[in-house]
Amino acid sequence: MRVSIVLRLALKDLKGMVKERTFVSVMVLLIFVTSFSSVITFGILTLYNPEYVGFAIEKEANVALVGNAPMLEKIMKVKKYDSLQKAFRDFYEGDIDAIIVANESSKSYLRVYLPKEEIKAIQTSLFIKEKLVKYEKELRRRNSIPIFELSFYAKGKRIDLPQGVSISFKFIYVVLIPLLMITTAVSAAGLLIDSMTEEIETKTLELLKSSPLSSTEISIGKILASYILSATLTPIWIILVIANGIDIHNVALVFSLSLSFSLMLISLAYTLSVVIKDRERSQLVFSIVIISIIPLLFTNPFSPVGLVGRIAANGYFSLFEPIVYLITSLIVLLSLVKILKI
Repeated sequence: MRVSIVLRLALKDLKGMVKERTFVSVMVLLIFVTSFSSVITFGILTLYNPEYVGFAIEKEANVALVGNAPMLEKIMKVKKYDSLQKAFRDFYEGDIDAIIVANESSKSYLRVYLPKEEIKAIQTSLFIKEKLVKYEKELRRRNSIPIFELSFYAKGKRIDLPQGVSISFKFIYVVLIPLLMITTAVSAAGLLIDSMTEEIETKTLELLKSSPLSSTEISIGKILASYILSATLTPIWIILVIANGIDIHNVALVFSLSLSFSLMLISLAYTLSVVIKDRERSQLVFSIVIISIIPLLFTNPFSPVGLVGRIAANGYFSLFEPIVYLITSLIVLLSLVKILKI
């Protein structure tokens, strides 16, 4: 095999990629997300779970009470109203931040009205929830209902788990890192589709075939360009995520599995390019397939998407799994290159 010529062909495709705004935009977005991954995680968790950032927000609010709840009045300073309409009037004028409708003499649930403005709603909900937790405990004591509290122990010692940690953990290792792996693989596969179909549509493939390179070597050169792109982007986002203070364990396995997943999508991209021979249709079919399988990848714990999260979090996994994915992806890709000729 003319290795130097194949390598020059791969580098030519990579240089051509710089001119494609789509690929450049995806790579810039990938780098941006990983560069500010901790900030993005913090912002998303603020909206999803306000308690996660409760320490950063002053927990004070003016609350109105409609109804009869003397025990609640002892726990929380409220402004009493004899009708909901009067409370709503001051609520819309901004004099009060929230309304609680309660009646201790009945078994009806509390109704809480919060403002639409997100920051104020977060602040008010944190204040009210803290008071309502105390109110619930007082009601349980008054009605002789036992209070059960979960305690966590490690090595015989009780440990306190900060609120929001589990949600943060899930977002990082179940969503963020798998999405970075998917984005890298999709970018690499998209590059292959563009480079392959462009040669076919512009008839330059015939010129390549007249060179010393065989069809197989041309295909390998095209695939190598995509592989280099994936092998370059993967360590970049891993380093940037770690630089943001997010722990990634078993870095070598995360890198290997990410490349394996890229090879899987590159195999799909190669097949579509050779069979369809049209850039727009190949990209369309590829996009439809990817959109269809992504939900399955996230819901299956044995998929590369589920596995990369467990590996990065240093959870339970078998070394056999990433090795199988790497070997299988290589065998499938090389077999397709031998079977499908451009």
